[in-house]
Amino acid sequence: MKFILIFICLCSTAFGCHSTKTEYVWNEVTSKAAFPQGYNYPVFVMNGKMFALQKGGWLSGDGKNWTKTELTESGLNSGYQEYVQFKDAIYALGTMQGNYTNMQLSSKIVRTSDFKTWETLAEKSELPARVFYGATVFKDKIWLVGGYDGKNYFNDIWNSEDGVKWKRVVEKAA
Repeated sequence: MKFILIFICLCSTAFGCHSTKTEYVWNEVTSKAAFPQGYNYPVFVMNGKMFALQKGGWLSGDGKNWTKTELTESGLNSGYQEYVQFKDAIYALGTMQGNYTNMQLSSKIVRTSDFKTWETLAEKSELPARVFYGATVFKDKIWLVGGYDGKNYFNDIWNSEDGVKWKRVVEKAA
């Protein structure tokens, strides 16, 4: 009997027959951050601090205490556009006026590296005119995937080395 019990214990250990439970717990840091209530705004980490682009700029070193920065709103109405962290700056990619059923799009590109002012890189760039696209930084380039221009949905892929000049890499990704 001892042999069978030892054999079962060894087999269960050898074949991973044990119970593991992974728990993920979210902790509320504050229920009343200093910035106005809102949604759909980006948060970035640069130089060991968090920056929230919500009605201007907000800065925190601990996620609980937030201070208003000198940064004004970008003026781009970029709720459906994307921001990316690229080359030690935050880039706002394009603008939209109106709403998703009746929109006017532009390819204006601005950036901030000091969270005090926005620098206009181009009033008109080669950024494809669209909203609801994915944007990320990969291998020292900004990448744009898919999107919607008010009439058509896209599954193409573009990239840029500077945020102003864009090159289509894939016309139809799927």
